[in-house]
Amino acid sequence: GSLALDLAGRATCPVVVVRGEPRPADGAVVVGVLDPSTDAAALTAAFADARIHRTRLSVVHSGTRTADRLADELAAWRTRFPSVAVDLRVTDERPVEALLEQANQARLVVVGANTRSAPMRMLIGSTSRALVRWSPCPVAVVSPRVISVEPQVDRPAPARVTEPRDEGELW
Repeated sequence: GSLALDLAGRATCPVVVVRGEPRPADGAVVVGVLDPSTDAAALTAAFADARIHRTRLSVVHSGTRTADRLADELAAWRTRFPSVAVDLRVTDERPVEALLEQANQARLVVVGANTRSAPMRMLIGSTSRALVRWSPCPVAVVSPRVISVEPQVDRPAPARVTEPRDEGELW
């Protein structure tokens, strides 16, 4: 089995699995949402990351909610993170396909950890596990048990290191 898959499924803190090629720093953050109330930790992590890196946030929902209902349910996050530009995408595609499609242009995909029991995951599959395996960009898996993933202070966006500064630096 994969250590990354095991950690992402069991950790009580956010786990980021870095995959694929380096992504543009201005690429959007994509968050998969089934139900904003149970995906609150993943939404907070996605909004916080988009704010820190000054990028757009694309909220993808594959389910029964309408775009208007989803927008209403996201009002609390939009109020907490007013500087984050948000795109809503409501689709009838399977969640994995919808998120993988968005991941092609994303800098980061954020999903909640699957809280179903092991037999249910075997039967239906797990969106987070599929993304960890196949996403072309980094994937953050955030457990609903996370108390707070929002940074306490605003920090400038981190500089992107593209080459060592001198011979003594670790690369």
